[in-house]
Amino acid sequence: MVGDKFLSGGFGILGFALLWSIHELFQQKERVRKGWFPKKPFSLTGCAPVISKQLREQVATELTMNIVVKDPEDYKSKTVLWSGVIVSCVNLKEGTMVEVLQKPADREKKPKDVDKSEGRFIALKPDYLDVAIYRQGRKVTVAGEVKGKKIQRLGEIDYTYPLISAKEIHLWPVEKEEKVYYPYPCWHYPWRYYTYWHPYWW
Repeated sequence: MVGDKFLSGGFGILGFALLWSIHELFQQKERVRKGWFPKKPFSLTGCAPVISKQLREQVATELTMNIVVKDPEDYKSKTVLWSGVIVSCVNLKEGTMVEVLQKPADREKKPKDVDKSEGRFIALKPDYLDVAIYRQGRKVTVAGEVKGKKIQRLGEIDYTYPLISAKEIHLWPVEKEEKVYYPYPCWHYPWRYYTYWHPYWW
């Protein structure tokens, strides 16, 4: 009888530990999604800068988009580094115009999957970029020089975009949904124990 109680208690602790592990796996997946934790923390290339050192040294780190958007003309010739998600991409005679919805960035300067934004900006790259690749929804990190502002229609309003002459645009790889297999105990909780530990399901 005493042995059965110890056995029941042991399996109860094991069941709780497994349930807690499953909870932590889901929590960790959410932390990675929000950018609070690197997806591959032990990857040798995971922390490699996506923008060149020479350009990063020119960046005015204090100039967030929230500051520049108030009056882009005041910050002409300043170098900024912003991240976001592509809204549209158009090939023009002078290059490729990329409309970006700004997003907060993680430590790797990758835009986070959050419903926060300081607005939209336009990155004009003098090179040709294939719009089939630089398409809506792709994540980018842009470094370049503030050229002023560009006003164009957004729905039924005239929207003022900070205009950036993009020197470098890093296109982040498309993230594939990873299948995660979780341990699943062969018993169910709650259960009742009998003399020979026969689980009884409710």
